[in-house]
Amino acid sequence: MNPLIGIRALAGLALPVALAISAREQRRARRARDADRPRIERPDPATGLQPSPGRRRLRSLATCGADLRGFDLRGAQLDRLNRPALDLSGADLTGAHFRRSLLEGARFRQAALDYVDFSGCDLRGADLSGSSLLETDFSGADLRGANLAACRRASMVHLRGALFDHATAWPHGLDPRAAGAVLVPN
Repeated sequence: MNPLIGIRALAGLALPVALAISAREQRRARRARDADRPRIERPDPATGLQPSPGRRRLRSLATCGADLRGFDLRGAQLDRLNRPALDLSGADLTGAHFRRSLLEGARFRQAALDYVDFSGCDLRGADLSGSSLLETDFSGADLRGANLAACRRASMVHLRGALFDHATAWPHGLDPRAAGAVLVPN
């Protein structure tokens, strides 16, 4: 074989190899850059809910202001979350824990809040209208000015020691005082 032809062949391969290495480095850089950015996936066509982001990334998504409306967050552990005005409208939060969280002005409209633990939470001015509240625990929560109107399955909600005022809107048929809530004068 002619050595000149061999060198030319190697030189012809050098450019494609360099391009392949460059493309690989670009993909690595893109992955590293995107790893810090919250990734919002498409909703499941069968349920209409967003897939769960995973427990490790859930707290960072909730605290960075990501749009979590309609997500499947069943069983999420978000105790002591400090996120006023969080919007979880339409989300499935069945069995989630928000113990002692600051959620003032949060929006949980039309959310599945069955068996959720909101004990000790600050939910002043929160909008929970139209949500499902089966066995939801609001013990010791601050519900002053909260909107719980038109909530479904609210007959077995836990309100022992929860604070409310005249601005709090309750679902039809629910007597907050009989359930153990405390009226706070304005």
